[in-house]
Amino acid sequence: MKKSLVLLLLVGFVVACQPDGSKQAEETPDAFEAETFPTMEQGKAIAGTAFAALSKQLGAHMQSGGVPEAINYCSVAALPLTDSLSAAHGVTIKRTALRLRNPKNAPTSEERAMLEKYEHMISTGNTPNPVLTQNAQGEWRYFQPILLMPLCSKCHGDVDSEIAPADLALIREAYPADEAVNFETGSLRGMWSLTF
Repeated sequence: MKKSLVLLLLVGFVVACQPDGSKQAEETPDAFEAETFPTMEQGKAIAGTAFAALSKQLGAHMQSGGVPEAINYCSVAALPLTDSLSAAHGVTIKRTALRLRNPKNAPTSEERAMLEKYEHMISTGNTPNPVLTQNAQGEWRYFQPILLMPLCSKCHGDVDSEIAPADLALIREAYPADEAVNFETGSLRGMWSLTF
């Protein structure tokens, strides 16, 4: 009886593992499960959900009160929004950049290296793509570039021609150390960084 039970457990273990010995990942549409391996599709879906939620809120605030309302929303609610989405998906979601508006979004050395790689790709005419990687600590990381869209130039564009002086004053008041201006459409504004 014991031999049969051991044989059954051994067969179950072999069936559950991939040829390389890694445990097979199962797709979860809503939340990432820590015992599975993440996929590019999961990273894209989670970053897409975060982007859509943030864009929806920013769009609504821009419509109701213009740039001042959007600045007020971002300075108070953007980080709590990504935190709540992190909890919902079971991952850590972060927006970061080389030129920051909010110092709380400062990149780690790993994120900085990826941002610099994305900048280099753009400067040499290549398209930056999402990346899924595992770091030295064994964490799975998903990175996705954020490129500046035309609507974003009202808060992140050229200070002489695209950002109204009154709006620039509000940005400087909310973010005294702001560096996130003078971006061109299509340039690297930052990136989504997910830690599984």
